Amino acid sequence: MLVGVKRLSNVKNLFKLYNNNNNQQQQSISNNSNRKYFYCSTSSTSSTAGNNSNTSIDDSELVHRTLTIEEIEQFKSQGYLVKKGLFGDQDNDRLLTQHQVELRDYLVKNAEIDLSNCSIGSRTEAIQLDNQHEKIAHVSNGFGGMINFYHGTAMYRLRESPLLYDSFSQLYQHTYAIGDGRIPNDNLNVEPQDSDPWPCKYGSFNPYHMYMFVNRCSFRIPTIGHETIQKPLDQLIQRGTGTHMDCNPYHLFSGEIRNGETGQMQPSPLRFWQPIQAFISLTDTINPDEGGFWCLPSFHTKCVSHFNSTKLQQPSWIDKPLLKRGNAFDMDESEYGSMIGQMKFIPIKRGDILFFDWRTPHHNDARHVGNSIREVVYSAHLPKVSVNETYAAKQLNWYLSGAHPSYVSKAFSKLEMDNYSPPPLTPLGEKLISLQPWS
Repeated sequence: MLVGVKRLSNVKNLFKLYNNNNNQQQQSISNNSNRKYFYCSTSSTSSTAGNNSNTSIDDSELVHRTLTIEEIEQFKSQGYLVKKGLFGDQDNDRLLTQHQVELRDYLVKNAEIDLSNCSIGSRTEAIQLDNQHEKIAHVSNGFGGMINFYHGTAMYRLRESPLLYDSFSQLYQHTYAIGDGRIPNDNLNVEPQDSDPWPCKYGSFNPYHMYMFVNRCSFRIPTIGHETIQKPLDQLIQRGTGTHMDCNPYHLFSGEIRNGETGQMQPSPLRFWQPIQAFISLTDTINPDEGGFWCLPSFHTKCVSHFNSTKLQQPSWIDKPLLKRGNAFDMDESEYGSMIGQMKFIPIKRGDILFFDWRTPHHNDARHVGNSIREVVYSAHLPKVSVNETYAAKQLNWYLSGAHPSYVSKAFSKLEMDNYSPPPLTPLGEKLISLQPWS
């Protein structure tokens, strides 16, 4: 049962109790220069997230310009950016490790996976997990290595990080926040043109006012065992994402719904608007076939015109669903092979963060044959616009209750609700989750 907004008055007492319990149960996470971490339970791991102070914060005090002008220009021209080492300092490295431990604790509890005598990131761990790969189905449908784990303490600390906030405020300030809302809000059939590089049907918005996006993490197990390496891709529990975009290229600002009378698909309002996606990497993926990220640079500058030109050639395009998983548009190799052939592998290391535009075609490796797990935490921020204000209210309920988003698989939706307490947040985090209003 979702926790109603009326319970907000009790949240501060809940946070105080949560902090007191954790302060009495502190446990350190050891590490060394090779980042070999021995697996341990997090049942007594403490949170060092900030307190629940009501200290007011001014928007201008939060932004410290984490991105250079050159990096912002790269994002604008290429549609993606790797900010190297943003989470690479010692404190953030410990935080990344905390997430890895919490996730493994979740897998042990909910998928009954045996991780005894494994060190995080080792080949031994990868082999042991590959030998138990079928158990992942207890916590995931396998898409892209995603695990239905949303409410880890470390995940919220990453989402509320000033480094993440600063980066998104800069990117939005130089891109979508300057939109003028030329697209009529009441006409889903009117589309922007590529001459408007940063379309926003919601009009201009304050780039300092955002909501964290409560999302999953990826835990892609390599297929290195004899049993799995012989299997066809479509028979693996875990698989690549396949090439897709995080938008509807025919109607950027609409989803779709099937008309009950005609049977045809028709536009519907977006569930949320996420024009810039991001993930923090917890592992190195330097080479192809290690589960890493590929994208088609600069396609965001011609996405609309490309798909508008194909719409007339495909008169039956609205007779079948275009979108999968909400706002995702899948690109089959038989139809988009030439574009997929131009995609670029993007190497990334632990502590780096990768940003990419929602109009950028992307995928991760179809097969992962590396030596260790590929791990990322999806960590985007949503602009404070009307559609996201509605969505943020739903996210707040999920944060308070431990429930998973209502549109994902019901099979895993209650896995985190038992004995759940909302992780404590800093004043910035409270605003990002909409527990406190933006001034």
